[in-house]
Amino acid sequence: MLASRPAVGGTAEAALAEVLGKSTKAAPAAANLPRAFAHVLLEYFDPSTSSMVPKPIQAMPSLQKTAFYDASTAVIKRDEPLQTALTDLVEGKAAYKTLQSNLAIALVDLSGDKFAPRYAGINDASNFYSGSVAKICGLLAAYQLAANINVFLGAGPPIASMAELETEIDKEWNRLGVSKDRPAVSQVLQFHAGSPPTVTLRTELLSRFDAITTGNENGSTAVVLLRFPFIASTMLAHGLFSRETKSGLWLNRAYGPIHYPTSADPERSIPNWSASAEDPFPAAPVHCVSAIAAAQFFTLAAQGRLIGAAASQAILRHLRLDLGGCADADPDLDLTALQSTGVISAKCGFYEDVWHIPLYFKHSTSEREFVVVILTSGHHAGVVKELFADLVALV
Repeated sequence: MLASRPAVGGTAEAALAEVLGKSTKAAPAAANLPRAFAHVLLEYFDPSTSSMVPKPIQAMPSLQKTAFYDASTAVIKRDEPLQTALTDLVEGKAAYKTLQSNLAIALVDLSGDKFAPRYAGINDASNFYSGSVAKICGLLAAYQLAANINVFLGAGPPIASMAELETEIDKEWNRLGVSKDRPAVSQVLQFHAGSPPTVTLRTELLSRFDAITTGNENGSTAVVLLRFPFIASTMLAHGLFSRETKSGLWLNRAYGPIHYPTSADPERSIPNWSASAEDPFPAAPVHCVSAIAAAQFFTLAAQGRLIGAAASQAILRHLRLDLGGCADADPDLDLTALQSTGVISAKCGFYEDVWHIPLYFKHSTSEREFVVVILTSGHHAGVVKELFADLVALV
């Protein structure tokens, strides 16, 4: 379980068999990462019925495609009227037009049928240094580990404690030949005895997710504890990094060491980890984002498709502006009107010459719902306030 060869025959049943650890031979993981992990969705989208199916299945990029983007083929489908309006906007204002490769935009109108959103983008598959935006990789990966382990516990032999779980999961990972650079399971998850037993994210980690933007350590905690192979394979499995374009959300360096105390060791610190030699995409920025990948992340969450509805809702909650989310720097965006009518989830990133705003909005009483992603580099933060207002007006 938790690592697998490609599903035999390509069927949902075969993929699920692999996730549940029914393979008897270790082989390279389907996620295209050496000695990597495979991951489970607890619910998946069935395009034939345009509805979610509550059934565990292996997460694969082709399964996580949206109406506008498929990372397994790198195909982007743009809504012609919305794309024309966006292109005219960017071409029509000198302040935007002159940014050229220093600007990327993704715009998703989820109003109405959120499984058939309208999409438009500019320079949207290009990699940017992400700043703190890529901390959402650790956020998703933590919930992914919990989902994977709960499937393992539901399908495996009786396990009575975290110590037993760590022993058994190490045996399974050894059998399947995954990376020796593995998540610190007991530091990420809390064990709950039962029939079957279950795990949840530790309270300390949840608290840090609720303050993911406050101080570098809160956002770095999950990244440090989960480590590169697990995080990277999570991004690949969800189609948030494309093998075809070699762009998207990627994280090949932690943001710094963490102080993660226990009752036995109140001063415990866990060191940073540097770039991994296992990285198959070393040309990508170590902290990486593309506009379409950020848009895909928030769209999948809005659709309840990041693992399932519960995980998606929890992730969006952590990123609410009144908790860990952020969309401001200098100059501040005017989000008063939006916040007064709905809920905003966002994860900004600004560092030296970059300022990025990936933002999701859901109106409280109407169907208005959208994702706006703005990525800038080259010290162009000054245009973002006006550009954001112009983009919101398009949806």
